[in-house]
Amino acid sequence: MKIKAVDIARQLGISKATVSLALNGKSGVSSETRDMILKCREEMESQLCNMLTSVKDEEQPVPAGMTIKIIMFDRKLGIICAPALNIWTEMLRIFDGEARKHGYSIGITYVGNDEMEIQRVVEECNSPAVAGVLLYATEMAEHDFDKGLRAIRKPMVIFDYDAGNRYHSVVIDNETAVQKAVEFLVSRGCRRIEYLSQRIEMYNFERRRMGFIAGIHKVGLDVEKCPIVPVGTTIESVDSFMRDWLLEHSLPDAFIMENYQISIGAIKALNERKIQVPKQISILGVDELPSYMTGGVELDCIRVAHTDRAYVTMELLLREIQSPSNTKFKVASRCELILGESVR
Repeated sequence: MKIKAVDIARQLGISKATVSLALNGKSGVSSETRDMILKCREEMESQLCNMLTSVKDEEQPVPAGMTIKIIMFDRKLGIICAPALNIWTEMLRIFDGEARKHGYSIGITYVGNDEMEIQRVVEECNSPAVAGVLLYATEMAEHDFDKGLRAIRKPMVIFDYDAGNRYHSVVIDNETAVQKAVEFLVSRGCRRIEYLSQRIEMYNFERRRMGFIAGIHKVGLDVEKCPIVPVGTTIESVDSFMRDWLLEHSLPDAFIMENYQISIGAIKALNERKIQVPKQISILGVDELPSYMTGGVELDCIRVAHTDRAYVTMELLLREIQSPSNTKFKVASRCELILGESVR
């Protein structure tokens, strides 16, 4: 299966034109970018080979009603398929494996917030060949679901978004997780806690910010001294913003970092400004990261059970396909606080 230029561009967060130039050996692309693109293609091809069965199996016709359609709602925010921590590949492996155990094949469709594109995808999902739909809605904002996806008439489970009681949904208990993070930092003596956020609006991030505000109120801290600071959307933009911010502001007692991109970018900036963790500032991230991605820092963090949620999602969908019910479930996975060496 050939990896397309658009897939590589989405994975790296760069333009399709840049990828095409690199793949075709044309000028206009730096050697560093070309190497990055070629390495990405090699890795993606390897992942597909490991995940999918033989071409012969793939070419066999699929009986009607034996396909599970995965809709990837992709606003090109770089959250789903970010190369730094490729969660999507592992999730897809689980979705594919669980579907095959029950005789289903997987079909994947990417869709953004264009209403005509959504209408086309809805028609695909409602075809006789599709048994059920998994909506992978990590990048979805609250208004996006109402642009036509409610017209899907097949059994559907929504991953990473809560669209109400008409659908099963599997989400993260973000509010409780971040509230507990605030309480933990306060128990360690922190009083000025700042929350470093993405410059993106989407379900998970909005709930994490709600949890931060609720936590600050619960422990009786001054909300004005514990702000939410939008710092960027990529590791590079976070690093750049934070390097300047650290020169212009006094350090709080602690940072809570909204996701792994914020964690990596903020830690890079702290290292570049020679600010010692945790001696000069405590930091706590959402999502576990290996120390080689955090400059050797063993990060205190909120661990999100990504793979467990993938199994639960498929279990709910297969149950809904085989025995539809008017009773729908919202499964909110509890997060775990993992102690490291980044909080004093």
